[in-house]
Order: sequence, then structure tokens, then C-alpha cells
Amino acid sequence: MEIRERIMHACRELMAERGLHGLKMDELSARAGISKRTLYRYFPSKDELIATVFEEFMMFMAQEQEKLLASGRDPAELMKEFLQTIFTHSRFITGPNSLRDLQIYYPGLWEKIDRFRLERFKLMLGYFSQYYLKGQDPGIDMRILTAAALASVQAVINPAFLLENNLTFKEAIEQLSQVFLSIFQNRR
Repeated sequence: MEIRERIMHACRELMAERGLHGLKMDELSARAGISKRTLYRYFPSKDELIATVFEEFMMFMAQEQEKLLASGRDPAELMKEFLQTIFTHSRFITGPNSLRDLQIYYPGLWEKIDRFRLERFKLMLGYFSQYYLKGQDPGIDMRILTAAALASVQAVINPAFLLENNLTFKEAIEQLSQVFLSIFQNRR
């Protein structure tokens, strides 16, 4: 593994354990097996490193979603696989420490993540609509359904709601996904 990848991997591990704010550059360099000087050569600041980790994660997730959407598979199967990919690769984001840190210390980063996930969620809703409805009138204005679905995601899958209600990211996203799948499945 190259130095940059070792740094990124160690960073994700430490964020999963301690959150974003608890990430210490000394500990990160030790975990990556490099000097602190080398770490700063690759990433001049902790904030730049964290932003890069999130950027790469979002690019990875976008690519994974595109592959799944291109497969033409049943939305329930597709959603299950996509959620498994999210759960497997997002531990550094979805732990309570990271969620709290996003809310308190990195609100700008949270806004960027929020925009990304809403964009990605719209693509998923479009896929559900095409797959289940196949040109039929759903009986519901898709603009309203999309707006309601996006508002639900913003209300439920956010650090404040999850922490206040003692829910895990996984619990919340699985239940919300089931709600949206059932809406489309019942419209068939």
C-alpha cells in the first residue's frame, strides 16, 4: 500500500474509533507507520485530510451506485446491496462520535455530505419509479413524493436526530429505505 493510501486507511480507522475531532495527527502518523513530517507533506492540515477522506468516499459511493443502477436489478435487491456497501465502507462517518463531530465541528462538511446524499437519493427514487411504475401514472405527483422523500432523509438521517433518538445510522437508514420501497411496491 502506498503512503497516501496508508494515511487514508489509518485516518478512516481512527475516525471510526474516535470521531473526527478526536483524530490526532501524532497518532495518525504512528498508525500509518510514517513520520509526522511525511504526513504533513501529503496533507498540510487535519481538515484537508478529513475533507479528502470524505471526498474519496463520496466518489466511491457514487461509482458503486452508478454500477448498481446500470444493472437493471430489482430495487429491493439493489437497495440491500447498496446499503451493505454503505455500511461496510462508512464506519468512519456513521459512529456516534463522528456524527456528533460533523454536527458540532464540521457543519460545512455535513452540508456537503447532505447535498451529495440528496442528489444520490434522487437518482435512486428515479430508478424505483422507472422500475416499478414503467410509465404508469403512480397516482401521486412524483414531485411531491420526491420532495417528501428528500425531506424525510434530511429529517431522519442527520446527526442531531440520530443522537437525540439514540438510533444508529444503520437502523435509521434501513427503516427509511423500507418505507420508500413499500411506497413504490404498493403502487404496482
